[in-house]
Amino acid sequence: MRGFTLLELLIVLVIISLLVSMAAINTNRDPRIDRLNEAGEELKFLFEVVSDEAIFKDKTLGVEFSKDQILFYERRFLPEESDPSQLKPAWVKYEGSVRNPYSIDEDFDVTVKVDGQLTVIPFEIDVKKPSPKAIFQATGEQSLILLEISIEDVDLVITVRGNGTGRFYKESEQYES
Repeated sequence: MRGFTLLELLIVLVIISLLVSMAAINTNRDPRIDRLNEAGEELKFLFEVVSDEAIFKDKTLGVEFSKDQILFYERRFLPEESDPSQLKPAWVKYEGSVRNPYSIDEDFDVTVKVDGQLTVIPFEIDVKKPSPKAIFQATGEQSLILLEISIEDVDLVITVRGNGTGRFYKESEQYES
């Protein structure tokens, strides 16, 4: 009966260690990159749903941004307090099929441009006096939204941008360190 020589065992161990090290290198990926990409896809889908709902439900919807959430509002006509027979336009929290509010990961840095203008993003939204920055009209017209999300120390920026006709695109830009 013949066994394995020490040299044969060493060769097998070297091959196994090479395979394990290659697998470890290929799986050593920063999970924050995956979180950014997933958030970009979610936001793209979310804005498309809001655009579709504005058109199909014949509503004017507004979007307000803060550091940690996105809120959606609906434009309604409510009775005046002084004269209930008179109606005035007001923004009320939207109760459609979108997640409202949409929470933004606390690790994300968010930049928003609406119609080409950089939007100041407050830390909190005054829900009693909403003032949406982006508008989705029932006619299909909408504000041009460009939203960038990133994480400090991660060389990736995800951009979600709309073209003003209900289509949104997710783009990513990797920076070399």
